[in-house]
Amino acid sequence: MPIPTSRARRWGATLRIALAGALTATAVAALGSSPATAAANRPAVVGSAVDIPVRFTVVNRNTTGIPCQNEPDGQTYTVHANLVGPRDLIRASSPAVTMYLHGLGYSSFFFHLTEVPEYDYALKQATQGHVSLVVDRLGNPAHDDLPDGLATCLPAQADIADQIADALRAGNYKAAGNVLPRFGRVILAGHSAGGLIAEITQAVFASAEAVAVIGYTHYPSTLALQTLSASGQDCLTAPQHARGDSGAPNYAPFGRTDAEFAAAHFYDLEPAVAEIVLRKRNRDACGDLLSATQGYLATNLMTPAITVPTLLILGTQDALFPPPGPELQVQTAYPQAPRLSFVQLEGTGHAITLGRTAEKFRSIMAQWLAENQA
Repeated sequence: MPIPTSRARRWGATLRIALAGALTATAVAALGSSPATAAANRPAVVGSAVDIPVRFTVVNRNTTGIPCQNEPDGQTYTVHANLVGPRDLIRASSPAVTMYLHGLGYSSFFFHLTEVPEYDYALKQATQGHVSLVVDRLGNPAHDDLPDGLATCLPAQADIADQIADALRAGNYKAAGNVLPRFGRVILAGHSAGGLIAEITQAVFASAEAVAVIGYTHYPSTLALQTLSASGQDCLTAPQHARGDSGAPNYAPFGRTDAEFAAAHFYDLEPAVAEIVLRKRNRDACGDLLSATQGYLATNLMTPAITVPTLLILGTQDALFPPPGPELQVQTAYPQAPRLSFVQLEGTGHAITLGRTAEKFRSIMAQWLAENQA
């Protein structure tokens, strides 16, 4: 009996995901390093899109006025990112780019899951004509760039995001052997703690022409507060290394077990995608975790200063920032935004780029980006 077309597509996607996971695990075992490490500084062409690893020189500082429990060390570091977009837009002078900031427990794979093209948000947006800068925030274990997890904090991450926005406009960043575009417009988008960072960045520095806050509100659930409290307790009483038993000290997971992480982040994911995400999830710098409360309080006070078009988008099944928080936020948080867009995706959890509604999320984002000349 022939398999119905819709079911065949689902089975085909599941098979491709499973094969991608298996091939990734095999490559990691064989090479002793991650695919991200192996591909560092090497541009890739995927159909009509180009994926260029880029590097930004930044100062780990906090000029936001928001205090951190441990202030950043003031040193100069390299922040790694990927510039993903249509080949014809990656030129010396380009119209616009959207900078994406990941949340706790993730690295840039949240917006750029290269193992599974069906869920590679940045690649899919490139096919729609949009340029993305997908950032691995300072201190992410993917790059071993921070000597101590207490050496930075979330307000410092906002300062760094502003520095990156300036560098994008000036073309002042690095990539081996590639033309580095200077972008006329910078859009800022952040997921979860990345949304918190995006709000602070825009409220303090006015870094972008528009802001998308994804999977974050000023009304966290009890589960979110409990998970953050457990992470903070681990930072204070049982800090870990960045990666297993190696890497920088003073790190902790946001979600002590895979089961806890999945309960907080996942809703209606392909099992094979969930498996890949759990394998890739990482520990977070304790400086970020211990400054989350200050950052959260600051966004409550500072978002009225945002004066650019703003999008707030979440899933109705987001266990960390559930309804009615989004409805309350859209009523109070952005009174000076000249255009405020608000979307709640049905049947969608916190991992909004990774669930079965990912295509709908990408479509909404693509339309909003186009409306904001990105």
